[in-house]
Amino acid sequence: MSAEPEEQEEQEESPHKLWILLGISGALLLLGWRGIIPKWNDVDVAAVAATVILGFPIVYACVMDLLEGKVSAELTVAIAAIAALLLREYTAAGEVMFIARLGEALEGVATRRTRSAIDALIALTPRTAHVRRDGEELEVAADEVVAGDLVIVRPGERIPVDGVVVSGRSSVDQSPITGESVPVEKSEGDEVFTATINQLGALEIRATRVGADTTLARIIRLVEHAEENQARIVRTVDKYAGYFLPIVGVAVLITWFFTRNNPDVWLRSLAVLIVACPCAFILATPAAVVCAVGRLAREGILVKGGVYLEELGRVNAIAFDKTGTLTEGKLRLTRLTPLGEHTEEEVLSLAAAAEQNSEHLIAHLIVTEARRRGLPIAPVQNFTVHPGAGVTAEIGGDNESASATAAQATILVGSPRLLESAGVALDPQTQNALVSLDGEGHTSVLVAVRTP
Repeated sequence: MSAEPEEQEEQEESPHKLWILLGISGALLLLGWRGIIPKWNDVDVAAVAATVILGFPIVYACVMDLLEGKVSAELTVAIAAIAALLLREYTAAGEVMFIARLGEALEGVATRRTRSAIDALIALTPRTAHVRRDGEELEVAADEVVAGDLVIVRPGERIPVDGVVVSGRSSVDQSPITGESVPVEKSEGDEVFTATINQLGALEIRATRVGADTTLARIIRLVEHAEENQARIVRTVDKYAGYFLPIVGVAVLITWFFTRNNPDVWLRSLAVLIVACPCAFILATPAAVVCAVGRLAREGILVKGGVYLEELGRVNAIAFDKTGTLTEGKLRLTRLTPLGEHTEEEVLSLAAAAEQNSEHLIAHLIVTEARRRGLPIAPVQNFTVHPGAGVTAEIGGDNESASATAAQATILVGSPRLLESAGVALDPQTQNALVSLDGEGHTSVLVAVRTP
């Protein structure tokens, strides 16, 4: 899933070196320009040093490309810098190289920002797993689990493999993989993913993909190869460099021809070469990519490379295969529908009493809303979680409650399946309301009170 330690260290060391070289070269250019570092025989040694420090890799790469019959945009940069040195315009040469290498450094920042988000995912991957082999439960290293193993995942543990639930019910936080902030109910036959969090009931999972084959590992590999996926505009600049360079050469010759009798003819020709240098192209693309990738990484969106950002810029419409409405992933209590003679306050107070000991996101939302409204939340006994369905709790007759109906009763809060399993029938009006709310994209929670 990741590079070997020594290779990874080298990969991480190079960007730091480049920023150090940019800092040193920038300081040299500034000190030379201000005259703090004196010239030697009218040579701006500070600017020359900065040009050599930053420009050697570019010149070397251009020479290698030419030997292979390739012409890149950087060739114009190299020619402009060398010409500036020959014409004793040392500061101009240093500035050209500084801009070119700054673009390279920004590309590295974009990739590392995405990589940092992936590193956070890697840190969440379980190191061990509980498997059942030959009727015995064993704790083994996560990389020792093989496809077909029966993996036991208890409440609060992270799932160590991709697999299918064979028994048990629970809510699973899949945000590390899908970005969905609301836990997903899982039961027999449902698929689960590595690094997701089992929140409630115990699950028995048949491993289908392990190690480098898991969904998380594939995401990691895609991001690790992000540097290989340059934006198409970068490749376009290189493609047209073969045409651009001769055109610039002709422009320089024309400038020289018409000003050949002028003492500053070579300086004028150099000015044309430097002005035509595609520094804007070289710097603009990585700057745009680093801003976009950094922002998306903060939002939990991982980008494989700049080419995909460019493709998004061509999109006019997006079709989402999602039931109901698209949301921001932030739960909000939008509607309370009391039935019978109950009020909204009574329903919310009863639901909060039953949910106050639950760790579910919806439970926290209900309790928070009840407290915000200043409603009483009665203590309960015999609190029970029904994974994938809801909770039940008993309220005593001596407890202060928002409703007399709740005295010495059992409160049920959850899905229709919970109520049906407890023998609470749903009338047609309630069933129609649930269908309507589901069509609008709402997550419905039913509250029922069962008296002895």
